[in-house]
Amino acid sequence: KQLEEEGVLTLNKELPIPLVPKRIAVISSASAAGYGDFCHQLQHNSGGYSFYTELFPAIMQGGQVEETVLTALDKINCRIEAFDVVVIIRGGGATSDLSGFDTYLLAASCAQFALPIITGIGHERDDTVLDMVAHTRVKTPTAAAEFLINQMNETADNLAHLAEQLRASVSFRIEQEKKHLNILRNRIPSSAFAYLSDAKLALLTSKNDLNRAITAFLSSQKHWLDLLRQRIADASPERLLSRGYSITMKEGRAVTDASQLSVGDVFTTRLTKGEITGKVSELRQSS
Repeated sequence: KQLEEEGVLTLNKELPIPLVPKRIAVISSASAAGYGDFCHQLQHNSGGYSFYTELFPAIMQGGQVEETVLTALDKINCRIEAFDVVVIIRGGGATSDLSGFDTYLLAASCAQFALPIITGIGHERDDTVLDMVAHTRVKTPTAAAEFLINQMNETADNLAHLAEQLRASVSFRIEQEKKHLNILRNRIPSSAFAYLSDAKLALLTSKNDLNRAITAFLSSQKHWLDLLRQRIADASPERLLSRGYSITMKEGRAVTDASQLSVGDVFTTRLTKGEITGKVSELRQSS
């Protein structure tokens, strides 16, 4: 009742049992048959799990129970990171020997301990105060070992279930992706055909545009060349002569200015048909 009033009665029960309680601090007597039963049960579990146990010796009956169990708890507390749970067990003995587990000091210490405590110290019809504050109370050391083994089995089952869910989820996702890929695979040929058709049409259009541009360019160049050829032909001496013009030459060179001749010079005048040879008798310069 005092523990309940202080609000510590259920503190240890509120601690979570680790998913894999493999590191076990055992408080018991090294010579107790119950300790041997506990270790044997752990070592020969059907799941093949490996457990690490370390014994913290205590007197499990008589007047020294409180003192020695508290000492063991103090030692465990100094290395608390090394363990997952604490197991307090005893085997056999008279009911009167359980009185050492009913003390306030021991019960308060266990209730506030930082690791879950599992007890296997009672008889079928007797509960101690320590049993009341412990996280889990079982009747025998063998039952304490079975409790830990069952915790491992439950974790293994949960992991197997999660693994199966993961496998199913991955398989479902793979199937979904396969379907998506098949859809894409079916779309690619039609898309590619449409793309190639559009590209072919664009290429033909560009080819026709290029041909028209080349034809127009060549036509304009031909017209320009024809005009140039005509202008060259119109400017030729033969064309000029045919239009009534003549060319006066002295010593094979065309005379373009009267100053190039002198009185008495012999010159040749070229006509459309034939030439006239003459001699300068008079010169007149144009103004």
